[in-house]
Amino acid sequence: MIKILYMIATLNIGGAEKQLLELAANLDRSKFEVKVIAFRDGPLRSEFEERGVPTEIVSKRWKIDPFLIPRLRRKIKDGNYDIVHTYMFTANTWGRLAAMRWFSKGASYLIAAERSIDDWKKPIHWMFDRALSKRSVSVIANADNVGRYLIEQGKLPADKVRVIHNGVDLKKFATLGDRRGRLYSPVDLTILCVGRLDPVKGQDVLLDAVADLSTGLPDARIILVGGAAIPVEEEYKTLLEQKLIRLGLTGRVTMSGFQSDTRPFLRDADVVVLPSRREGFPNVVIEAM
Repeated sequence: MIKILYMIATLNIGGAEKQLLELAANLDRSKFEVKVIAFRDGPLRSEFEERGVPTEIVSKRWKIDPFLIPRLRRKIKDGNYDIVHTYMFTANTWGRLAAMRWFSKGASYLIAAERSIDDWKKPIHWMFDRALSKRSVSVIANADNVGRYLIEQGKLPADKVRVIHNGVDLKKFATLGDRRGRLYSPVDLTILCVGRLDPVKGQDVLLDAVADLSTGLPDARIILVGGAAIPVEEEYKTLLEQKLIRLGLTGRVTMSGFQSDTRPFLRDADVVVLPSRREGFPNVVIEAM
């Protein structure tokens, strides 16, 4: 039995979190024993547990929390894990630091996952990435462009970077049917945007575009599916609400908040828009297809 510990910063609803859920829930339990540790709780935790994936919150109390590493090391040592697989910069850094074999037993194999082109990273972030990649068996990118970015911009060793694309369970969509109009009354055009309320996701760009095209879209409805879970997202949500008023779009735009199941929204949409300022391999695009 191979024991795998996954680490991720949060269990909020997001693309990386949902991909981790599908991976951890679908691994062959006769071969793999899995557990997930997150640094912050979120609404997806119940889904992990409902699908038989044990989860635990090991809180990261501050931006730089030196006590997090020994807490994580105890979890790794007590669980006797063979593989520690971390997701995105926060968990990639703290999780791999904790899992390395320094002076007591750590994990035999370290794997990191990168999910986007993180153009916010500064030289010190890349320094950590390069140093920790030397101790990792692999750094998994979810798209070809992300893999190239890690090698060219991050200067990560090319032989460490592997691309494994996001996947979608087609069976979930095959049983949905194609009947529309269950969520909202009929209009000429329904435009859907799915993503957490974050400046990176660019919902403000979509609102500006809709306002510019308002004469050509007289009966269009815009649905924003996604919520805010942290302060920067709450601030962005307020900005969007103010923009709706300023652009005169309050009667045409619906903000539906977080949704655990976006399939009915995708089914009822005529157009799905992804106005993100940066992405890796967005789940919503393949789900919409």
